[in-house]
Amino acid sequence: YHSLGNLQKGLAHEERALKMRKALYRDQPNLDLAINLDGVGMIYTALGKFDEGIVHAGQALTILQALYQDIPSVDLANALYNLGNGYNITDAPYMGLECAEKALEMRKKIYKHKAHSSIALSLKSVGNSYIAIGDLQKGLQYQEQGLTMLREIYGDSANFDIAHYLES
Repeated sequence: YHSLGNLQKGLAHEERALKMRKALYRDQPNLDLAINLDGVGMIYTALGKFDEGIVHAGQALTILQALYQDIPSVDLANALYNLGNGYNITDAPYMGLECAEKALEMRKKIYKHKAHSSIALSLKSVGNSYIAIGDLQKGLQYQEQGLTMLREIYGDSANFDIAHYLES
């Protein structure tokens, strides 16, 4: 439902699944639980309930860090990215920048420094953090790097990633 734009119904389903997973896994770190927490956090953020989004994203990140430790993973990078975006929205841009930079570095390692849409989105997130801090020049530099990367990947063709990047 979340993907279809029905955030309230999506949140209800995600929270039901989260309640079940918490009962099943208790205090044991589990990938499904972490991904579920991150999903709930993203929906809360989309609904404008930023503090709730940060709480859930932070819980997801804690579990993922316990599972992966120092090993770069897509799930861990995504959780850092989502948490960073939440912090940027709630006037905690320095914390947002820290998360965004970690997500960017992790994604660069995962994709071996080759052009990838996830790296481009992390570049934009780092740029957003710098803009929120007040360093507009540095922020725009990061955002331009991300847009250039997307154009390198997709060329001049119409593309959802580029359209989204340009509008937000």
